[in-house]
Amino acid sequence: MKYDDGRFADRIREATHGVDVVFDSVGKATLRDSFRACRTRGLVVNYGNVSGSLPDLDPMELGEAGSLFLTRPRLADHMADGPTVQRRADAVFAAVLKGH
Repeated sequence: MKYDDGRFADRIREATHGVDVVFDSVGKATLRDSFRACRTRGLVVNYGNVSGSLPDLDPMELGEAGSLFLTRPRLADHMADGPTVQRRADAVFAAVLKGH
């Protein structure tokens, strides 16, 4: 897959000065383009690697791309036990019932 050869980042840059946050679930095929789509000091959240991971990612790339922040959250760290899952599910369903 080519994922538009990174043109999504070009279009974002044409319309904005870069977005505050990029959520990237694809990984290898798009992550560097996600860096380009992000504003200076923006955040890139990589939460999936459908196309693989970037084994050659140099932290210097984040600086050169505008002092970006990169995070790779794992669901297991946010839903560590049954009570946490229940509390979060309750909050989601309460919001749905309120029409949020």
